[in-house]
Amino acid sequence: MAVREHYHVKKDVVLIVAALAVGLLLGFLFARDKYKSQLMATNDLVIGRDAEMKQMDSKLNKLLMWNGAVVIVKDGSLEAMTDASMLLRDGTKIMRNGSYLTKTGEEGKLQNGYSFDMDGKMMK
Repeated sequence: MAVREHYHVKKDVVLIVAALAVGLLLGFLFARDKYKSQLMATNDLVIGRDAEMKQMDSKLNKLLMWNGAVVIVKDGSLEAMTDASMLLRDGTKIMRNGSYLTKTGEEGKLQNGYSFDMDGKMMK
């Protein structure tokens, strides 16, 4: 008799746990459908902000040829380039004297006032 009671208690516990699991799953599915549009809008907003931040970072931080030497513009402040060269995100290598070598093998020298952003895009 004790074995049967233990079996019924175990069976009841399993049923309760299964019911809770099904309830949680259904609650999750209903909530996901209800708030899907809000989640998508928030996701798009975050992606847009990330793109804006990356663009601002590229504009604020760059390597600039200034009075015959390359300086680092970091958050609007000028810093001396202390390393012999610097590798940008696209593989472009900039030397302290303004010479550069792109990933495609193009060589050149920056003129005063010209710069490279951290993504390797040259600009004036």
